[in-house]
Amino acid sequence: MKIIILGTAWPYRGGLAVYNERLAHQFQAEGHEVEIFTFTLQYPGFLFPGKTQYSEEPAPSDLRITRCVNSCNPFNWISVGRRICRMAPDLLIIKFWLPFMGPCFGTIAALARRNGRTRVVSILDNLIPHESRPGDRPFTWWFCRSVDGYVAMSKSVLDDVDKFKVNVGKPRVFSPHPLYDNFGQPVSREECYNMEATWLLEHTASSTASCSCSSPSLWALFRECSPSLATTGERGRTTASSGCFATASPVPLASPLLPV
Repeated sequence: MKIIILGTAWPYRGGLAVYNERLAHQFQAEGHEVEIFTFTLQYPGFLFPGKTQYSEEPAPSDLRITRCVNSCNPFNWISVGRRICRMAPDLLIIKFWLPFMGPCFGTIAALARRNGRTRVVSILDNLIPHESRPGDRPFTWWFCRSVDGYVAMSKSVLDDVDKFKVNVGKPRVFSPHPLYDNFGQPVSREECYNMEATWLLEHTASSTASCSCSSPSLWALFRECSPSLATTGERGRTTASSGCFATASPVPLASPLLPV
């Protein structure tokens, strides 16, 4: 199949970019043709709470990533939507997490579908945000009206799909967020302790002119502050929930294709 993923990717950083890029890799491994359309402008600066939106990592050499989407420019949405319409992909996949993106993604999706071929599937982190803002509901409605099917990453979000009448009868599936398998090999619990303790020691030493914390005392402090990790005598494999990127049993990010 010919697939376009619309959303965050390099040069932007964060979980959304990691997810979309990992998904693209999986589709490629299954023999599909994939391209990611990402942002020239993702958020206006005043909406971004962090220091920078951008990654310091080099661009993925094995992915086609095109920067062409301006989340704040309606003329750009029309241009990108028409471009995707002409390309006529089988699937347009959009990861949706914020109503602010609704007008942009919804307009692009509506225009892309006009070719009669392209189907739009949205992978939902959230449909109704945890903290409401003016415009949330109409922005989300505008997006939903042009989506053919949904993959919800939690059951509560799956339930939210039916809170918009435009979604009645549309296929949807619950697929929990997978554990990433692209942050390296699994490590033992003891190795994870040591990495955490080393990090604490280095950062404590660098923040004071003379550090009185010895490694053993810092290790004891770490174990005291992290009882969920410091189970006496336990040896095993650590998971992503323990604060370490490696996973106990890596779960591949399978293609979330809907039977649309």
